[in-house]
Amino acid sequence: MINSGEIENIIKKYYKITKEEKTEYSIIFHVDNLSDEKSFSLLVDNLNLIGVTAFTDDYPDNRIIAINNYSISKEKIGIKVFLFALTIIAMVYTGYQYYSFYYYSHNFFKNLFFGIVLFFIPLISIMFLREYGKYIALKRNHMKYYFPIFIPSPGLGTLGMINSNKNQFKTKKSMIMVGSYSIFFGFIASLIFIVVGASITPLNTIYNPAINSPLIRLNFPVLYIILINHVFPATLLPDPLELAGYAGLVITSINALPLGFLDGGLVFSGVLKNKFKYFSYLSVLILLIMSFVYIYFIILAIIILLIGLNGPLPLNNIIKSKGIKYLGIFVFVIILLGFVPLPVHPVNGNENISLNNNCYIVNTAEPHNVTFNVTVRNNGNNIEPVFSMNRGKLEINSDHRLKNETIYIMEIITNSNYSGKITYDLTVNTGEKKYSEYINIYYVNVTSSITFNNNNPYIINETVNTPFNLSVSYVNSSNTPMVMKIISIANNMYTYVYANSGSLNITNSHYIFGSPVTINSGRPFTLNLLSKNAGTWEIMFYSHGYAGIVIINIKN
Repeated sequence: MINSGEIENIIKKYYKITKEEKTEYSIIFHVDNLSDEKSFSLLVDNLNLIGVTAFTDDYPDNRIIAINNYSISKEKIGIKVFLFALTIIAMVYTGYQYYSFYYYSHNFFKNLFFGIVLFFIPLISIMFLREYGKYIALKRNHMKYYFPIFIPSPGLGTLGMINSNKNQFKTKKSMIMVGSYSIFFGFIASLIFIVVGASITPLNTIYNPAINSPLIRLNFPVLYIILINHVFPATLLPDPLELAGYAGLVITSINALPLGFLDGGLVFSGVLKNKFKYFSYLSVLILLIMSFVYIYFIILAIIILLIGLNGPLPLNNIIKSKGIKYLGIFVFVIILLGFVPLPVHPVNGNENISLNNNCYIVNTAEPHNVTFNVTVRNNGNNIEPVFSMNRGKLEINSDHRLKNETIYIMEIITNSNYSGKITYDLTVNTGEKKYSEYINIYYVNVTSSITFNNNNPYIINETVNTPFNLSVSYVNSSNTPMVMKIISIANNMYTYVYANSGSLNITNSHYIFGSPVTINSGRPFTLNLLSKNAGTWEIMFYSHGYAGIVIINIKN
């Protein structure tokens, strides 16, 4: 311990000492009053000059405990630089990708340039402005600034920053000032970019966001709902500059959570005192739960767990600063206005592409092209995907554009010389994503040996909920039985087949009967059929060299 007399002389400049105790590692000074916040801050600054620090205690009376400045291990700046570099890469990539999809551009250098200018630079500016607010608060409290830990995240580019745990906060007020200044600067900067981005967005912009973008949509915070949507055209997928403001708003509100060494952790640790740890545990639990739907929250949660959940404590936790609770209320309002549990919805699977039917029957005796609808869902306007087939010829006859989806009417040019099943692989290429759907076409060469009510093909009209019979006949001079497979195609229909084994409810649009049907030559096999709703019901019977088609038009 440094000379106790030197420490005592410094403390006497600010407080009246009533009693002094020495221990192996500290000197305890009992003082008459600790209510002067400025005096304690000056005391800490003077003690630091001689390698000593001090903290307060109020049991059994007001005490100042002086100890040697503990040795702080060398800061692992390499890890911070690495995470900062990853964050820059994630933000640049997000800006490049979003701009190219938003404006449907395929020029790499143009997309990279404007992705940097319209997204990366605004977002990094928001983060640096937050740090500038923190720097001002630290300087006002005569504290040193330490470089934070940046958290990279695809989708938004970043999840914000975590404060260094090396700072010794003198008072609760200094903690709350540092955290709240950072949050306030980030909040205002984000709003500026949101407003500017929404204001300059052209009304006739042609963009292709939903299926080209890695995001299906954004979940907007309360601030958008109650304010921005009523003032500026805050769209479902905003302009890249507005998206930068949106990302800044979301990460600022995330960093305002009462958790560890986040900005909100500094604020609420000073306001809530010992109760803060329970809010910190709850906040990290929320992040872990949210990571099941937005996986990148797990990065933030893990780093916080490694640094510490409880956050910092002030050297003087006795002095009550005026007005600090109002700063806590302000931060809580920022959380409510800007926080969203799931900020982005990533594209997953083929959920934006659907067919009206994926199975068809073509009679090769009367060849015709197969027409089907492809629905491409979109949250924006003017989708221009590219369609291709692995075989055959595909034609787009017409399209019908809707606000949130586009329906393309397509036609496959069929091959009348083929008999059997062909699977066509339809690919929808949106620039970034490729979606695949399979279309099965059965090319049937009908034969006279099989008839249905003495016809092949058999085309009839029936009504809903009306049972009717289908007599399947097979005639062969050798009198050998035929084993036939049956395929039922009934898109979005509830159909029933009654046979000797009972009723079979066929709700699939493409249903292959599990057991083949044996038909004896000259002895008809009868099926009783029923449909619960309107539509076109097709049934195909086939065996080696033999095939037949039944087409039933069900009307209400």
